[in-house]
Amino acid sequence: MVVPPSSPDRPSADRACSRRRLLGGLAIGGAAAVSLVACRMSEPTITPASTAPTRAAAPSSTAPPPLSGRDEGLAAELAVLARLDALAGADRSKAERANLAWCERAHRRRSEALLAEAPETRPSAPTGSAAPSLPPLPTVASPTSGAAARKGADRALSRAASGHRDRAVALSGAESLFWASLAAAATQSRVVVAAEDRVELPGEEPEHGPYQPLTEVAAAQALLTQVHAIVFGYQVALAPVPAQDGQSWVARLEQHRVVRDQVAELLRDRGASVPAAEPEYETGDAADSVGAARDLVARMESALLPFTGAWVAACRGADRRRAVGWLLTGARIAVSSGAAPRLWPGWPD
Repeated sequence: MVVPPSSPDRPSADRACSRRRLLGGLAIGGAAAVSLVACRMSEPTITPASTAPTRAAAPSSTAPPPLSGRDEGLAAELAVLARLDALAGADRSKAERANLAWCERAHRRRSEALLAEAPETRPSAPTGSAAPSLPPLPTVASPTSGAAARKGADRALSRAASGHRDRAVALSGAESLFWASLAAAATQSRVVVAAEDRVELPGEEPEHGPYQPLTEVAAAQALLTQVHAIVFGYQVALAPVPAQDGQSWVARLEQHRVVRDQVAELLRDRGASVPAAEPEYETGDAADSVGAARDLVARMESALLPFTGAWVAACRGADRRRAVGWLLTGARIAVSSGAAPRLWPGWPD
């Protein structure tokens, strides 16, 4: 249950109640509310004040310049579709066919979005009769086995993710976020394609509106507030996990601590306030079983993606390379832990 703040400044009683809520949802309000909340965990709320997101400017009558890297990115997505088509033709289980069908639809939607005008400001392509026609898919050799078909699809997804990531690092603002989201999506698809059991698949996602940017400071403050909660959540999630089985989560906890420290240092360098962690966060039954702990990790990592995406768009220079890496890692871990893949992971809803 997502509970977005009703206003940037919450009443004190509501703030007290918010400490009983669990990390897991997203709300980025047009007026400025930025928080990550869901039932039963703390609800750290950012009040950006003068650094609030601003609404996108009205469309200009002048056609925007082409999206940088569009042709290369579209070629990579078409190669993915060709390989997914070849994999679908191999002998697959019912669960694998469902996973592949979702991946194919998602990559087709993204390919169509690449043909839309200024997709980096609104990454949703027209649907139905208004949808753009994709070029023919490249011809690929028929795989000799199901394993070969899966390997070919994974290679195409890996190449797409790498190229999209490089474009995200080289650009800035909404263009950087657009390519980073495509890279994260390809990263998630690698997990879905490799799965032998059916993964959690999402329903139809709402259309994304025009991107509403945050300032560097506001995006960093919003991200740091959520990372504080995730650091706490991982420590709780590790409690029921045997030591020999929890090493990947321990490593991920340390990664979040590095992010926390780097973002806090940036805010201090900018002379901005550094959000502090809450004394504690309510985590429900996450400490009672490995399954509950895994569910918490999946929800935390998935809910963090839009905040990391906003940071990708807002940060500068070398920080962007790190931010894009954080987004891709979080996208992979979210789906690997049981969260549903997203059509545009990291894009603020």
